[in-house]
Amino acid sequence: MIRVTGSARLGNKTRATLVIDKNDDPVFFKQTTVRVSEGQNVNLTVERGGDGQSVVTVFFETSDGTALAGSDYDAISGYLTFARNVLRQDLLLRVIDDVTPEGVESFTVTLVNVTGNAVLRGSTVVAVTIDSSDDATGVFDVVTGVSNKTVTEGSSIQFL
Repeated sequence: MIRVTGSARLGNKTRATLVIDKNDDPVFFKQTTVRVSEGQNVNLTVERGGDGQSVVTVFFETSDGTALAGSDYDAISGYLTFARNVLRQDLLLRVIDDVTPEGVESFTVTLVNVTGNAVLRGSTVVAVTIDSSDDATGVFDVVTGVSNKTVTEGSSIQFL
Protein backbone atom coordinates (compact mmCIF):
# COMPACT_ATOMS: atom_id res chain seq x y z
CA MET A 1 0.00 0.00 0.00
CA ILE A 2 1.36 3.40 -0.96
CA ARG A 3 0.49 6.32 1.26
CA VAL A 4 0.66 9.90 0.04
CA THR A 5 0.75 12.85 2.45
CA GLY A 6 0.53 16.61 2.13
CA SER A 7 0.07 18.04 -1.35
CA ALA A 8 1.85 15.12 -3.08
CA ARG A 9 -0.02 12.90 -5.48
CA LEU A 10 0.68 9.54 -7.15
CA GLY A 11 1.78 9.49 -10.77
CA ASN A 12 0.97 6.84 -13.36
CA LYS A 13 3.80 4.51 -12.23
CA THR A 14 3.16 3.00 -8.84
CA ARG A 15 5.38 -0.10 -9.14
CA ALA A 16 9.12 -0.52 -9.58
CA THR A 17 11.39 -3.53 -9.96
CA LEU A 18 14.74 -3.68 -8.20
CA VAL A 19 17.36 -6.03 -9.68
CA ILE A 20 20.25 -6.95 -7.38
CA ASP A 21 23.36 -8.34 -9.05
CA LYS A 22 24.53 -11.56 -7.50
CA ASN A 23 27.85 -11.07 -5.75
CA ASP A 24 28.08 -13.73 -3.15
CA ASP A 25 29.80 -16.69 -4.82
CA PRO A 26 32.42 -17.62 -2.20
CA VAL A 27 36.05 -18.19 -3.22
CA PHE A 28 38.18 -20.19 -0.76
CA PHE A 29 40.90 -22.81 -0.26
CA LYS A 30 39.56 -26.33 0.05
CA GLN A 31 42.15 -27.13 2.75
CA THR A 32 43.39 -25.02 5.67
CA THR A 33 46.62 -26.91 6.39
CA VAL A 34 48.97 -29.10 4.34
CA ARG A 35 51.95 -31.11 5.55
CA VAL A 36 54.69 -32.25 3.12
CA SER A 37 58.28 -33.45 3.18
CA GLU A 38 61.15 -31.59 1.58
CA GLY A 39 61.27 -32.14 -2.15
CA GLN A 40 57.53 -32.80 -2.50
CA ASN A 41 55.23 -30.55 -4.48
CA VAL A 42 52.24 -28.97 -2.75
CA ASN A 43 48.93 -28.98 -4.62
CA LEU A 44 46.42 -26.49 -3.21
CA THR A 45 42.83 -26.39 -4.42
CA VAL A 46 40.95 -23.10 -4.73
CA GLU A 47 37.19 -23.46 -5.11
CA ARG A 48 34.30 -21.17 -5.81
CA GLY A 49 30.74 -21.77 -4.80
CA GLY A 50 27.54 -20.63 -6.42
CA ASP A 51 26.39 -21.18 -9.96
CA GLY A 52 29.66 -20.26 -11.69
CA GLN A 53 27.95 -18.09 -14.28
CA SER A 54 30.42 -15.21 -14.11
CA VAL A 55 34.17 -14.86 -14.64
CA VAL A 56 35.99 -14.48 -11.31
CA THR A 57 39.64 -13.59 -10.65
CA VAL A 58 41.49 -13.91 -7.34
CA PHE A 59 45.06 -12.91 -6.42
CA PHE A 60 47.23 -15.33 -4.41
CA GLU A 61 50.64 -14.98 -2.75
CA THR A 62 53.05 -16.95 -0.58
CA SER A 63 54.55 -15.52 2.63
CA ASP A 64 57.54 -16.67 4.66
CA GLY A 65 57.12 -18.13 8.10
CA THR A 66 59.98 -20.19 9.47
CA ALA A 67 60.43 -21.52 5.90
CA LEU A 68 62.14 -19.03 3.60
CA ALA A 69 61.36 -18.43 -0.05
CA GLY A 70 64.24 -19.38 -2.31
CA SER A 71 65.87 -21.79 0.12
CA ASP A 72 62.93 -23.83 1.44
CA TYR A 73 60.21 -23.27 -1.19
CA ASP A 74 59.61 -21.38 -4.41
CA ALA A 75 57.66 -18.17 -3.76
CA ILE A 76 54.77 -17.59 -6.13
CA SER A 77 52.09 -14.99 -6.62
CA GLY A 78 49.63 -14.22 -9.34
CA TYR A 79 46.04 -14.43 -10.46
CA LEU A 80 43.74 -17.40 -10.80
CA THR A 81 40.89 -16.86 -13.24
CA PHE A 82 37.74 -18.92 -13.01
CA ALA A 83 36.04 -18.96 -16.41
CA ARG A 84 32.27 -19.44 -16.56
CA ASN A 85 31.25 -22.84 -15.17
CA VAL A 86 34.72 -23.46 -13.66
CA LEU A 87 34.39 -24.12 -9.93
CA ARG A 88 37.90 -25.30 -9.07
CA GLN A 89 41.52 -24.30 -9.76
CA ASP A 90 44.76 -25.86 -8.50
CA LEU A 91 47.96 -24.12 -7.39
CA LEU A 92 51.18 -26.11 -7.55
CA LEU A 93 54.08 -25.08 -5.28
CA ARG A 94 57.57 -26.57 -5.20
CA VAL A 95 59.20 -27.35 -1.87
CA ILE A 96 63.00 -27.44 -2.13
CA ASP A 97 64.91 -30.47 -0.86
CA ASP A 98 68.04 -29.03 0.70
CA VAL A 99 70.80 -30.77 2.64
CA THR A 100 70.77 -28.40 5.60
CA PRO A 101 69.84 -30.10 8.87
CA GLU A 102 66.76 -28.25 10.16
CA GLY A 103 63.52 -28.90 11.95
CA VAL A 104 59.93 -28.47 10.86
CA GLU A 105 59.31 -25.21 8.95
CA SER A 106 56.22 -23.48 7.59
CA PHE A 107 54.94 -20.79 5.22
CA THR A 108 51.50 -19.56 4.15
CA VAL A 109 49.56 -19.02 0.94
CA THR A 110 46.87 -16.33 0.99
CA LEU A 111 43.98 -15.39 -1.29
CA VAL A 112 43.29 -11.64 -1.66
CA ASN A 113 41.49 -9.19 -3.97
CA VAL A 114 38.74 -11.19 -5.63
CA THR A 115 36.99 -9.59 -8.62
CA GLY A 116 33.81 -10.51 -10.43
CA ASN A 117 30.61 -11.63 -8.78
CA ALA A 118 32.36 -13.26 -5.82
CA VAL A 119 33.64 -12.68 -2.31
CA LEU A 120 36.42 -14.22 -0.24
CA ARG A 121 34.83 -16.38 2.41
CA GLY A 122 35.94 -19.27 4.59
CA SER A 123 39.52 -20.46 4.35
CA THR A 124 41.55 -17.75 2.61
CA VAL A 125 44.90 -18.80 4.14
CA VAL A 126 46.62 -22.19 3.97
CA ALA A 127 49.46 -23.04 6.36
CA VAL A 128 52.02 -25.31 4.66
CA THR A 129 54.23 -27.32 7.03
CA ILE A 130 57.48 -28.80 5.69
CA ASP A 131 58.89 -31.87 7.43
CA SER A 132 62.67 -31.99 7.10
CA SER A 133 64.20 -34.94 5.26
CA ASP A 134 67.54 -34.18 6.90
CA ASP A 135 68.77 -35.02 10.38
CA ALA A 136 67.30 -32.16 12.43
CA THR A 137 69.90 -32.53 15.18
CA GLY A 138 72.83 -31.91 12.88
CA VAL A 139 75.79 -34.04 11.98
CA PHE A 140 78.37 -35.00 14.56
CA ASP A 141 81.88 -36.00 13.59
CA VAL A 142 84.65 -37.33 15.79
CA VAL A 143 87.99 -35.64 15.30
CA THR A 144 90.79 -38.13 14.75
CA GLY A 145 93.63 -38.17 17.23
CA VAL A 146 91.48 -37.13 20.24
CA SER A 147 92.20 -39.24 23.30
CA ASN A 148 89.59 -40.45 25.75
CA LYS A 149 88.81 -38.07 28.61
CA THR A 150 87.01 -38.71 31.84
CA VAL A 151 84.65 -36.20 33.44
CA THR A 152 82.46 -36.27 36.52
CA GLU A 153 78.70 -36.04 36.19
CA GLY A 154 77.42 -32.47 35.86
CA SER A 155 80.77 -31.14 34.61
CA SER A 156 81.72 -30.13 31.10
CA ILE A 157 84.72 -31.08 29.06
CA GLN A 158 86.32 -29.66 25.96
CA PHE A 159 87.92 -31.67 23.17
CA LEU A 160 90.57 -29.81 21.24
